[in-house]
Amino acid sequence: MKKRDKILLLIILLVAFIITGLTILSSIQLEQFHSVYLHEERQEITALAKQVSWAVKPILRDGNISELEEYCSLFKDSDSRISVSDRDRKLAGESIGSSGEYERPDIASALDGEEETFIQYNKELKTHILYHSIPLSVDGKFYILSISTATNDISSALIKFEKYIIASVIIGAIILFYLAVYIFMRIHIPFNKLQNSAVKIASGDMDTDIFIPNGGILFELSCAIDKMAKRLKKQISDMQKLESFRSEFITNISHEIKTPLTGILSSVEILEEQRENNNPATIKCLNILSKQANRLNSLIQDILSLSHIEMLQIKDDKEFKPFNLSNSILNSVSICSASKGDIEIRTNLEEIEYNGNSYLIEQAVTNLVMNAIRYSKSKTIDISTAKREGSIEIRVKDYGVGIPEEHLGRLFERFYRVDKARSRDLGGTGLGLAIVKNIVELHGGKVSVVSDGGCEFVIELAV
Repeated sequence: MKKRDKILLLIILLVAFIITGLTILSSIQLEQFHSVYLHEERQEITALAKQVSWAVKPILRDGNISELEEYCSLFKDSDSRISVSDRDRKLAGESIGSSGEYERPDIASALDGEEETFIQYNKELKTHILYHSIPLSVDGKFYILSISTATNDISSALIKFEKYIIASVIIGAIILFYLAVYIFMRIHIPFNKLQNSAVKIASGDMDTDIFIPNGGILFELSCAIDKMAKRLKKQISDMQKLESFRSEFITNISHEIKTPLTGILSSVEILEEQRENNNPATIKCLNILSKQANRLNSLIQDILSLSHIEMLQIKDDKEFKPFNLSNSILNSVSICSASKGDIEIRTNLEEIEYNGNSYLIEQAVTNLVMNAIRYSKSKTIDISTAKREGSIEIRVKDYGVGIPEEHLGRLFERFYRVDKARSRDLGGTGLGLAIVKNIVELHGGKVSVVSDGGCEFVIELAV
């Protein structure tokens, strides 16, 4: 799962967690409120029962039933109901008026002589009733004082709150559903389409159409990316034209320089054949002329090589054919043999068939080996090949002076030299490693260097 999708999912889960948490918290608070209310009601009804018992006992002691009924009628319009009954559950007095045996559940709870408070749901009244019963002993006679009060107001409030909670849960679920649909339809899908378009453009497909949603939070971003892509496409087109003009100009000027340079080199060779007839000053001038003409010729050859590689990168046909990689590397070693002196070149090559431009691969290896011969001061150079999963490696390693670390990052730039004076003395053009890099990239690979007890260049070619 992408990081963006994880964030969107996290938002949905966070909203769900908040809704669930608020629902649970509201239910807990409601339950706590109900418990506190009942506790206070228990305390109030217990205190009321004691007060009533103090008033009722003298009346029962006098046996004045009419006075008892009159006292009970005082609670007729209150929220509490008061009744006094004997052991046989016959009413002696009641606040709402009744006769006969009294069958309320609180009466039975006091028959054992214990004071008790409890709550029971009344189906007829559709509310909870709080009961409190007190056993009374008056002149050897047993009576039961029962007080009850309905929790209509609090029950209605609790039911209303429960309805609010249920409604909130439903509304929260609807909001969560629409939020998930909105995120999926207006953010997730458009963002993926926009990302796919951006990835195609980043990979070089400048003809890709940018997905622009109809409104939503990604509309402005999509429009901005679309404008940027069109402007980038135009700039790239202009740069390609300029690059084509530049490459063509360099190629043409190099060819134009090469023609008179060939004449100069031929003239120098003719004059050198008559060296014995020349004075020392003339010979010195011929040596300088020959050295600089050869150096200029090498530079032109490298520039033409780079131009040829750049043209192949633009063309669909890169002149790739199957060839034996080991044979090409051995050809490179043979080319370098004339310049190696007493340096030993060792090879450890696997038999590998590779589909590429054999001439360019040979040139890349030749450049690496010639650099090692010229600059490393190593007595041994190792060349090896190996086939890896998905790539082929060519390694050129020397055991010489190495390259300072600060130069490694720029080593493959055009005309970059580690030691400029030494490179000029040895005839270096500063384009050898740049040519290697372009050849390797033409084959979909990469080249790297490690300097530790010498230098090791590694070419990784895509299979």
